[in-house]
Amino acid sequence: MGEDPAVDDWMADNLPKDAAVGVDPWCVSVDTAQKWEHAFSKKQQKLVQTCTNLVDEVWKNRPPAQNNPVNVHPLEFAGRTVADKLKNLRQKLREEEAWAIIIKTLDELHAFAIVTSFSAFFYVDKRKLSSEVNSHLEQNGIEVRDYSAVSSDVVLLASNQLTSTTSANQTLADGPKDMETGSGTNGSDEKTHNLIWIDPGSCCFAFCSKLNSDQVVLKQSPVPLAKVIKVGHKIACSQTITSL
Repeated sequence: MGEDPAVDDWMADNLPKDAAVGVDPWCVSVDTAQKWEHAFSKKQQKLVQTCTNLVDEVWKNRPPAQNNPVNVHPLEFAGRTVADKLKNLRQKLREEEAWAIIIKTLDELHAFAIVTSFSAFFYVDKRKLSSEVNSHLEQNGIEVRDYSAVSSDVVLLASNQLTSTTSANQTLADGPKDMETGSGTNGSDEKTHNLIWIDPGSCCFAFCSKLNSDQVVLKQSPVPLAKVIKVGHKIACSQTITSL
């Protein structure tokens, strides 16, 4: 038996010309959506974003989502402080001439994050956060917002209107700023970083479609790589567990 054809190839070959294929943009990655769009365009077909998920419409007895609490890892396991991690991430942004990154993959946690040159936002079901976790995030200049707010906030980010209400963060209403001098974007000689970084393999198509193509950096997120670089203590712990 031959190999099964890819889903996009099968649909392109078996659907009529000018067919429209609906997809929930929250359930497919940017990579997948772009691959499908390319396959469909060969047959004058198109990919259409649906407003609702049809599975959700018919799944009436769906179990409630898990409400696992968010925990703060001690420094001995985290390896680096939150401040150090944010500093390193912002350095990566400068290298890509970006001023913000949208982070989708947060392990098993149902959450999103947006980190900019000056602010950080964490989108999660607030019932998962204890007072200790809330205090930890606030002390590190991270603003907690409702999980459902991320969609509208990405739109604000795209138009340079995403602002922080946390006193530790600077207001972003004036848009991207020079990340080397901290100044505004009015000077003609300033090096302005105004791109938004998205990982096409993990970030959902819904976010990318809210941004202009000329303001997006499509590149693997630096976050997963940072997590696999273990400090000596974590390696020692792993070796100890393995030897038991």
